[in-house]
Formats: sequence, structure tokens, C-alpha cells
Amino acid sequence: MPRLVILNLADPGQMGPVTRVKRGLEAKIQAGPRTVLVGEDVVPIHDLFDELKDLQDGTPLGDKLKAARDDCDVAEKIYLCTHGLANDTEHAFAKASGGEALGTWKDFGRLIRKVLPKRSKHYKVALVMCYGARTDEYYARDLDHQGMIPLTLLNTSFAYKMFHYLCSDHGRTMTMTARTGAVGFDDTTGKSSVEQEAAIDIALEKEEFLRSPKIDRVMKQWAAYRRAIDSDKAAQEWLKIDNKYRDDPKAYANPFNKKAVAGKAYHQALARKIALETQKSAYQDLQKYGKLVYTHIGGTLTIVNKYGNNGGIGPQTVLYTGPFL
Repeated sequence: MPRLVILNLADPGQMGPVTRVKRGLEAKIQAGPRTVLVGEDVVPIHDLFDELKDLQDGTPLGDKLKAARDDCDVAEKIYLCTHGLANDTEHAFAKASGGEALGTWKDFGRLIRKVLPKRSKHYKVALVMCYGARTDEYYARDLDHQGMIPLTLLNTSFAYKMFHYLCSDHGRTMTMTARTGAVGFDDTTGKSSVEQEAAIDIALEKEEFLRSPKIDRVMKQWAAYRRAIDSDKAAQEWLKIDNKYRDDPKAYANPFNKKAVAGKAYHQALARKIALETQKSAYQDLQKYGKLVYTHIGGTLTIVNKYGNNGGIGPQTVLYTGPFL
């Protein structure tokens, strides 16, 4: 029987992150006391993309979830894998970069409710989702999630809203972990790491910079000039401008040469992007960081900041206990 189960809503085709999670969890099991039989799949993966879509479309699921349900029923822990964004507490995605959303926290709750149907069982779930526990006050400069989180914000994260749906609305007994930053996973040890609060703000600043209308237009214009190259002469002209402003983004550009102006603007924007990336790289992801633990037993909700270390709080600080918020 499987010890750990992965529910995959992160990696269509199982080509990337979910396979790393599987390898890491298998390595963790192999390093432990349990004997693993040859050929035994101790960490099965269940893709749930089609089932989520069927649920959203109102299509009856029938027995489509039976295999996942059976494995989860005997699992010690269930890993629900998907992608999230720091500034979106409503949706989950199939790509780390976002794009079209897979669904809302309620869509996920409706699906997981069918995978974990027993009200009498205490399920243990890890929500492996970047920023799953991050609140609507997503900038760390406004709210450091390593410290105390006000009750008015604690209930705004994707993780909380899905947990509330499963436990308060549908009576599940459950312990669920979720992360406040981007999640990394070491596939050789099974250990996870989380993005630091300062790094989150830098990443948000970079994304907002690149998505601003002016900078977006600059990037697209320079790319359009590149795509329009149709001769060796045009290629040499493009490279001359590109190299000039790559070496010195602040160099003077003839205002009558539109392509040169575009090249200068592009490399000024690129220099800012690189500077932010360099700044962010100084903050390495940390193990034992950025984890909230949600527990619902007997009608009582408890939320713990497992690795809290800011604002006068320490590890295992209880952020809240009582009825659902």
C-alpha cells in the first residue's frame, strides 16, 4: 500500500516539478526504516486535470476518482501539487508563470472533497503550491508572513479558503500545511525550501516593472525590430545597436533614429531587470521557513506558524485557535 500519494494539478504530462517531488519523497522513504519491495510504487501520482475540468463543466465523474480515492484512503500523507502566484489568492495554475487559471480554491475544494470523502478519517495533506498560504497583503513590506498575521488577513489565502470549504462546509477532519513563498524541492533528499520574504518583494517588483504598459511596449518593440530582420545588412544594423546599448544602457541615442531609441530603451529596461534578479539572488531559499499548519479537529480550527521568526514570535506560534474565521 502506498505510504505517500501525489495528486497532480501542477505538471501536465509529468515532465517536471511533480516528478521531482516524487523522486524526493521516494528518496526520503528509502532513507527511512521502511523496507520497500522491488517494483513497489510507494509514491503513486494521480493526474486530476481531466477530473477538475469535468467537475467544472458539470460532467458526472463516475468512477474516475476511485484509484486516487483508494490510494489516499490508506496513505500516511497526501501531496496536492499545483502552482500559485504571490498576488493571486483565488486561483491555481498549471504553470509556475501563471497564465490561464486551472480553477479557484472552491473548484479545488469540490474536487478534493470527492477524493477525500470520509468525515471520520483524519487526513494529512501538504499543499505543494507556491504562495498557497500568502494573504491578500502579499507584499512583505506590508505584512511579513514570518510574523503574526492579523485574523482579518489570515482567512484570505488560497490555502485557508480551500481548507475552510473542506472542513467547515463539508466536515472533513484534516491537518494541512501550506507555504507562504515559492516552493523548491530537492529530489535527492525530499527536503523542501521556501523563498524568503525579502526575495518575494523583489520578485514582485520585477514582475510589476516588466508588466507596466511602458516597459511591456519597449520589450515588444525591440522584439518586433528583431523579427523584422530580412537581410544581412539589417542584421548588422540591429546587432550594432544591440551591442552598443548592451555595453552601456545609458549611452546617448540619436532621437531621429527610432531603432536606436528602441534599442536604448530595451537595454535600460533589461539592465533594471538584471539588477533586480541579482538583488534577489542574494536571498537564498531556506529550509524550515514559511510554513503554516492548518488543523481542524472536533469543530476547532488551529493555525500555527511553524517556523515563525519575526515580530516577536518564534517557531510553533499559534496564530489562531477557535471556530472558523
